[in-house]
Amino acid sequence: MHCTISMVEVDGKQIGVIEVASGANKPYVLSGAIYVRIGPNSQKLTTAEQMRDFFQQSGKIYFDEVSCPEFDSENMVDADFLEHFKTEARLGSSVSDKQLFSNLKLQNDNGQYKNGAVLFFGKNPELIIDTAIIRCVAYRGTDKHFIIDDKPYGGNLYAQFRQSMEWLRSKLN
Repeated sequence: MHCTISMVEVDGKQIGVIEVASGANKPYVLSGAIYVRIGPNSQKLTTAEQMRDFFQQSGKIYFDEVSCPEFDSENMVDADFLEHFKTEARLGSSVSDKQLFSNLKLQNDNGQYKNGAVLFFGKNPELIIDTAIIRCVAYRGTDKHFIIDDKPYGGNLYAQFRQSMEWLRSKLN
């Protein structure tokens, strides 16, 4: 980070001006506080929610990388899909589930599962992540006033993809 300090005279008074050049390692921290640029001003982030939003919007935190402590692998992993995945990926039986999750980086350093694990291998990820559904909607005409079919699909991402494609095929002539 590069900054310059100068003095300017305004109405007969000396005013100190500090200019901080934009840098790649945002946000900036000063005395333990985090500051972000909003328009011509710098704003101090004061809540954890503001900080989380900033990092997600800046592309430094990805949703699928966030830990999901609610996910219980003993009861919430879709074992049938996990076996299907291993077969399709041509993984031998010597690759354990633990090794698979580790190789795909679906757990953090503490062994906690990430949202990516929930979305890809969870039985019902929508029970933990309420937006983890695909909603297929068919309208009459082109003005989107009259819904003729509305179907939400849950389950892991692969199941949602398959169900959505079947729904789409059923709507096409």
